[in-house]
Amino acid sequence: MSNYNKWDNIADSDEEEEKHTKQVQSLKNEEREDYRREQDAVEMWLKRQEVAISRAEAEPPKATPPPMPSRDHDSSGYSGGLGGGGLGGSLMGGMMGMGGMG
Repeated sequence: MSNYNKWDNIADSDEEEEKHTKQVQSLKNEEREDYRREQDAVEMWLKRQEVAISRAEAEPPKATPPPMPSRDHDSSGYSGGLGGGGLGGSLMGGMMGMGGMG
């Protein structure tokens, strides 16, 4: 008696091609759906950013920023020169004691 079991799993070449085409199409559809979801998420984020910017531009400033200190004198005691007090004076004093700059 002959054993024909090995022939049971043989598929027609048209059936194989159709199966492969369906798999490829299914993968493409999944990729498109993933892309659409990602694009939707980005668009939602972008819209939220636009709304936040619009609101920020429409609102008056909450507090007035402090005035800029003048270049001649600020609250730290730095007078703008390298002599007397402040950071410049202490650096220069230290450098002069080392024999440099003077």
